[in-house]
Amino acid sequence: MKITVHGGEFSNALGIVGGVVPTRAARPILQNVCLSARGKDFEILGTDMEVGVRHRVEEVEIAEEGEILLPAARLSAIIRELAGGQVEISCSEGRAEIRAPGCYFKLVGEEATDFPVIPAFPKGSGLEIPAELLSSLVRRTMFAAAAEESRYAIHGVLMELQQKEIRIVATDGKRLAWATGKLEKGGKKGKETALLPGRGLSQVLKGVEPGEETVRMVFEDKRVLAQAGRSTVVASKIEGTFPNYEEVVPSKCLVKVEVDRDEFAACVRRGALLASEGSHAVAIEFGPERLKLGAKVSNVGEGEVEMPIRMDGEPLEVHFNPKYLLDYLKVAQGEKVRIEMSDPRSAVVLRDEGGLLYVLMPITLEGAS
Repeated sequence: MKITVHGGEFSNALGIVGGVVPTRAARPILQNVCLSARGKDFEILGTDMEVGVRHRVEEVEIAEEGEILLPAARLSAIIRELAGGQVEISCSEGRAEIRAPGCYFKLVGEEATDFPVIPAFPKGSGLEIPAELLSSLVRRTMFAAAAEESRYAIHGVLMELQQKEIRIVATDGKRLAWATGKLEKGGKKGKETALLPGRGLSQVLKGVEPGEETVRMVFEDKRVLAQAGRSTVVASKIEGTFPNYEEVVPSKCLVKVEVDRDEFAACVRRGALLASEGSHAVAIEFGPERLKLGAKVSNVGEGEVEMPIRMDGEPLEVHFNPKYLLDYLKVAQGEKVRIEMSDPRSAVVLRDEGGLLYVLMPITLEGAS
């Protein structure tokens, strides 16, 4: 293989593909990227066996076709330093020579024959999803997914498409974020459902280029393929049963409160200044016209802040993890947020003006100690 490519373009492409390359892997081959020059196309491929990416690099002169595996971290570091001009790469017998004005590097690589297959996106197929809509839905829900992959299904993000509606849902067992969007072009009849690793959806969004309007997706039995710009992302579906999220939302709430989103966020941040030192809980007392938010920690101190609210129902005091409230308020849309509750121990529902629903379990007095 012999190619000439602009270092900046090459470096950006390696940054996109490198998002799925593991720094440590049971199979060392996965710590490589595959450089593939075929016909007029030069592609970079990477995978961790759960999420795979193939990215096409433009403005490349291909003098000789071929493939090679090179260590992703080392190659990225070299090309990053050569981003200002043209780079020539020549590969043969498992070695790559990299040349740029005043620079020469040689990297030991591997043959590409044993590298996992990352399929190309099937031409002329796929459901079109507005890139801006998908980005918004993922950004506003994925924070609620469980961080530990050992937690089976709930470390993934649920995507559902039905007719002209798309839903993205994530939960970690203590909270749940559920966002819905409308599609101008509906999919096939019935429902498409996929429980996907959050990294897979994040990788799709990394491939969206400025001005890109749509992401195309194909749902298969065990995986989902997505095409964004010059990137194709292949994400394996997570095995397991996602919680019935519709049943998690309380059907009736006795107390309804409306707050200013920005003012409420500021109130929670201030009240959390002491809570973060101790119990990781703040007490919010909802009254007829105002709420009071306070935290008290032995041998540290106490604090209280308040703000005006609109309320329907009897006064109520509930303990929350302030981080979980702030995570939601960072991505909530609109000026107002509605809070729906029944008692200090039952699930609380928060709704913004952009269709994001958030279910949060309060902290009981025993858990706040």
